[in-house]
Amino acid sequence: NVNKFVFYTPFTSTGSARGNVNKFVFYTPFTSTGSARGNVNEQFKRKTIMTTECWFPYVKNRLEVIDIEEVTMTPIEVATEDMKKKNDQFAVVLPKDSEETDVKMLQMLIQGSIGTTVNQGPLEIIQTFLSENAKHPDVQDKKYLQYRSRLKYQCKCFIENCKRALEANKNVISANQDDYQKEMEENLRRFKKAVAPFIYNEQVQQQLANPANSQL
Repeated sequence: NVNKFVFYTPFTSTGSARGNVNKFVFYTPFTSTGSARGNVNEQFKRKTIMTTECWFPYVKNRLEVIDIEEVTMTPIEVATEDMKKKNDQFAVVLPKDSEETDVKMLQMLIQGSIGTTVNQGPLEIIQTFLSENAKHPDVQDKKYLQYRSRLKYQCKCFIENCKRALEANKNVISANQDDYQKEMEENLRRFKKAVAPFIYNEQVQQQLANPANSQL
């Protein structure tokens, strides 16, 4: 797939292209072993950014590509971008101010983020790259802390977005969905407890470990 290329800083939770567009991006996944897909600590991506001669929309349906830039993303960068895409989905679906909630899309996003099985994706990312003992030769030491900081920020945003989504869902569900709501809330509590040693300080970890603490 070829998408609009959006410039954003690592600490921006949402990004949108405004006005005309002349840059497009697509990704090619690969691993050092030659296969396209691998474990999260093996997954590289080649980001290809194409610049067209004019800005879309244009009178022509096709424009000449005048520049191609390729950037190799290391596994921790790939993981960070994947987490950011999840957060971007929340930014679109979560209701803003007086907007009416799209219940179907909201519940699909909740299920796709904190369902029992899908939770393993973010959990594996966090355990792989944010562990103090993690070693990744694909990342230079001087850049590693910066990469970790970016990933940790996106992971915290992901958890907060899941919490907001569940709060929004609680306000719109019918009585026969109470059990589903409780199940998703419990999934989020377990997830937060599992990742706490990797992204939270000791005070937050102690709060999450307290059985009396039932808050999300």
